[in-house]
Amino acid sequence: MNQAELSKRLDTTPGNVNRWAKGDGVPSYELCAKLLRLGMTVEELFGVDYKPQQSASVLPPEFVKANPEVIEGFREQLLEDLMKKGLVPKEQVKDIVRQEIERLLPSAKPINIF
Repeated sequence: MNQAELSKRLDTTPGNVNRWAKGDGVPSYELCAKLLRLGMTVEELFGVDYKPQQSASVLPPEFVKANPEVIEGFREQLLEDLMKKGLVPKEQVKDIVRQEIERLLPSAKPINIF
């Protein structure tokens, strides 16, 4: 895509795109977001190496199944956090936890976790 085509897709002037290409200025936040949606990489846009942060690791269902105390620890922490903040009533938290365990361990017998 040339600068004129890019400027049309970003709804800005070709002069702005030309200035950015030469390093004389930077696009606004909104235009950066549009550039990323068009397929530009973070490295291309900002000129830096970028590696997304790893999300918290997820325990394999086999591990959870073999270590039921893990479920109890998750349950206790989740109940405490959500109820302490008043975000979710206790009964709803129980349903959420039960559904997630059933999703992760579909072949397991129903577990009474509460």
